[in-house]
Amino acid sequence: APTGWGKSYVVSAVIKELKGRWLWASSLLSALMAAGGALDAFGVRRLLSTGKERLCIMNYRYVDFLRNVCSRCRFNVNIKLFEDTARELINISDYAEIRNYAETRSLCPYYTQEALIKELLSKYDDVVVLMHYNRLGKYIRRVSGVVIDEAHNLFVPKPVTVPRKSIEIIFEKLGVNIDITKNAEMVRDVLSERILDLLLSNEFDEYINLDDIIQLMESQVIYYDAEEDAIVGLRINEIPQGFSGRMLLMSATLPPSLQQLPIVKVQPENVIEAQVPKDAVPVTMEYLGRNKEGITKLLERYLSIGRSLIFTTTGKLLPDVNADVIYEDEIKPQDICNSKKSVVLYYFGRFAEGFRANCFDNIILFTLPLLEPGVMKRLRARGITEEDIVVLKAVQSIGRGFPRDPQPRVILLDKRFWKYCPMLSNYGVKCVED
Repeated sequence: APTGWGKSYVVSAVIKELKGRWLWASSLLSALMAAGGALDAFGVRRLLSTGKERLCIMNYRYVDFLRNVCSRCRFNVNIKLFEDTARELINISDYAEIRNYAETRSLCPYYTQEALIKELLSKYDDVVVLMHYNRLGKYIRRVSGVVIDEAHNLFVPKPVTVPRKSIEIIFEKLGVNIDITKNAEMVRDVLSERILDLLLSNEFDEYINLDDIIQLMESQVIYYDAEEDAIVGLRINEIPQGFSGRMLLMSATLPPSLQQLPIVKVQPENVIEAQVPKDAVPVTMEYLGRNKEGITKLLERYLSIGRSLIFTTTGKLLPDVNADVIYEDEIKPQDICNSKKSVVLYYFGRFAEGFRANCFDNIILFTLPLLEPGVMKRLRARGITEEDIVVLKAVQSIGRGFPRDPQPRVILLDKRFWKYCPMLSNYGVKCVED
């Protein structure tokens, strides 16, 4: 059902009727907060939980926890105190309250929260714990039902990119052969073996983002991108296996491959017309090499009218144009709508989700939102189809420019979009020839 239609309220009503112990999972805290409000409206007992970083009094980061800082923290005290505090907090509904209360008792808020979740799931037959996808495995066997919110994120990989130069610097410092830095799997193996050396050293901080290195190591799919000269990791949220209870997936954009399942579907009220130029061509690196001038003229035709938000897979694919354009790497999110220039964003970049830019006259999808063929093959092996990626990323990208009055003009510049137009129509996007 469309964003804002009331999915969370419908699911809350279902949970109220069925009762039972539930986990409600999402990758977005904002979605979990909205779900908590819907559960409150139906009088369902619930707890909004979170991970260590938001709760940590010492403000440690994820990489710090890998250094096992918790074992040396003065707030990590007797487990009995956590359990006693949990019983005192049995009626609260938000992790912020846990943090405030635990801090006054000189207790670790995270361990207090975990003790409270166990207490809730053992004491009550009708309770919902809201949490990030990544924490599902810890509690999924204690519940009878699971809600997967923003379920499309189970099918859209989140990339992390680390320049190969940074890998070379790390390997030189660690005394590792730098000739293997284009072999992504070997890079991950070395980093996994030497992660402790990396974490204990402060020499690398100026060269790399340790959080990105950790994400790279935890990525299910990893490869070398020759165009960017970087190692790219794709992290894919996965549902823990072996759960036999009720599972409900909800989203404004469930992927095409899931739509053969029994679903409740609400059509969008408004249809967005997406224009495909009559003279559109396949916008690929190969075609660009043969007809760069033609593609440039095609793009400039639309850039000449108002400001445009352009989506592409990589900045190296976009030809030089006469229009005033700024790239994702060169701009802060708060400046995107304030800039007088057209803006180029990447389908799998840092603005891929949770970001709205309804300040442009045109939304241009320059090329298909696909990763390189070898990567797509590995994603297909995980049940993620080409149709899933193209349709979901196209709908999400178009949605960045809405709502806006008057509506922005939507242009699908790549001729290959015609193949996916029948599926796009299921999401309220209608292809028309321009």
